[in-house]
Amino acid sequence: MDILMINSKSLVLRRLAWVIVLVVIASGWADTVLLAAPWFSPWLTVGQAGSGWSGPGHYINFWKFLAFFLVFLFWVKAGDWVSQDSQRLDLRPNTWNTVIFFVFVAAFVLGLLIPVFPVSLLLVLLAAIVPFAIYVVQRNGKVGAEERVFTVLHFKQIIGRLSGKKVVVPLSPDDLPPPIRFEPIAKTQQEKNLRLIPARQHPGYQAAREFIAQTLDRRGEAVDLMVAPTATTMRYMIDGTWVNMPPIPPETAMGAVEVLKILCGLNPQDRANRQQGKLDLKYHDVPLSLTFASQGVTGGERVVIQFVEKKPRFRKLEDLGMRPKLQEMIKSFLETPQGIIVFSAPPGHGLTTTVTCALLTGDRYSREWISIEDEQKTYEVIENVQPHIIKAEDRQNLEQVLDKIFHLEPNVVVYRDVPDGKVLERLAQETENNRLIITTVRAKDCCDALQKLMALPPPSKTFPEKVIGVVNQRVMRRLCDKCRQPYAPPAELLQRLGIPPGRIQAFFRPRVPTPEDKEVCPQCQGLGYFGRAAVFEVLAVNDNLRKLLARRPDYATMRKAARAAGMATLQEEGVLLMAQGITSYEELMRVLQG
Repeated sequence: MDILMINSKSLVLRRLAWVIVLVVIASGWADTVLLAAPWFSPWLTVGQAGSGWSGPGHYINFWKFLAFFLVFLFWVKAGDWVSQDSQRLDLRPNTWNTVIFFVFVAAFVLGLLIPVFPVSLLLVLLAAIVPFAIYVVQRNGKVGAEERVFTVLHFKQIIGRLSGKKVVVPLSPDDLPPPIRFEPIAKTQQEKNLRLIPARQHPGYQAAREFIAQTLDRRGEAVDLMVAPTATTMRYMIDGTWVNMPPIPPETAMGAVEVLKILCGLNPQDRANRQQGKLDLKYHDVPLSLTFASQGVTGGERVVIQFVEKKPRFRKLEDLGMRPKLQEMIKSFLETPQGIIVFSAPPGHGLTTTVTCALLTGDRYSREWISIEDEQKTYEVIENVQPHIIKAEDRQNLEQVLDKIFHLEPNVVVYRDVPDGKVLERLAQETENNRLIITTVRAKDCCDALQKLMALPPPSKTFPEKVIGVVNQRVMRRLCDKCRQPYAPPAELLQRLGIPPGRIQAFFRPRVPTPEDKEVCPQCQGLGYFGRAAVFEVLAVNDNLRKLLARRPDYATMRKAARAAGMATLQEEGVLLMAQGITSYEELMRVLQG
């Protein structure tokens, strides 16, 4: 039922619609209602005809209507809070939305049939208050003391916020700086509390919060921490590159690690065996996912922590910094009614993000899209792209599963990381049914991507004639625009890059510190780079390339043919980024040769 899935905004709108309809009906049809059912008069009439407050006839009693309307407003506000709070705490929001809604509606209908207004009003008031009170009692029993509402502590907190420092209110550990709030991953709120409460009681809880906040303040995407009884070593991954950081005291590190283990549902005392877990958190109210892994090593314990933003920042191809010409090429691939598009990149170079942006760019409204995904690796759910999950038992009869999926007659099929040549051949054959196929492969460039797909056993015979386009990318560090330095490129560098003399006047590089520098750059903190940029290689596959690919040529021959077809290489695209001051020559070479 639709009412079970409504969110807080639609809940308010639906309830306001109810009262508007009732007012219109009561105002415009009062005479008819009274003739048919005189007992409605306690709700609707003021007195005799002509004594109404807005003209002759029967009208709504202003004070009675106001009393009901105030109850209604309380119901709207209480129901809205219950909807949001039950979703946040995972306390059966669908059930509570249904109870809050239908109890009040039933009481209102019944109240119209009771000719005594005070009784009707009391019934509606109880219908608004009782379910709300029951929910409050139940939710307070499942959360910590600092999160309970309508308690002495809760009212003290309200008074404290309204009156500034006049009222001292004890804060929960998560209310203290830094702005970190941990959210254990569990099926029920009780399971979350079984992790959260012991973690908060651990003496290392604040150290864990400060450790994570410091990492995120330094833009750390991952932490590699070595913990020994007498010393620690630590490094952050910043913009895809490991950077050594100052060590922290061993007791601080051990306490923080134990807290993270508790929050991830792991054994905090086990420092020898391999342990893995996940945890959600909010940093400045930005939701993040944390992956934790630990392993005992000689002399101590190694811990690796990774962070991923739960809400991707990039939603369009232009958000990735892609040149307009390359955007148009990819859009033309996506508009093609049939064929195969291949997206590729080495591991860790943003392939998932680019595919997501491409899917969001495609026409997902006039065409039917589906995504085939393995249960062990699912992707962001995109509107109008229906996911179909391949489970472990399905892998034994994958051909039958694909039959069922294709019987749904999709126009576009997204199947990332094709497992073998048999599946690739099936996908290629399905293009004959006016389908567009989008797939991915890990590869260093476009030609390498084509060759790796052709190398999947057993080799696909149909794939070469059906592929229409290939996209490859690399991600590199972006120069800090606050401290980058321009320089005139040497003639030999321009010659090495194939750039005519005089075409480019300046390249850029990280600032070289001098003895006179008293402070590091506040933006990049002395690293010289701030953020990341992507460089793209896009190949439109023509008939000559398809014939050549069918003969399974070597890499050099394929590369030469791709250049002849008009493909600009990653290096050529990277030089454009260098000329714009986005990245440096050293960084481009590091990424391309990696």
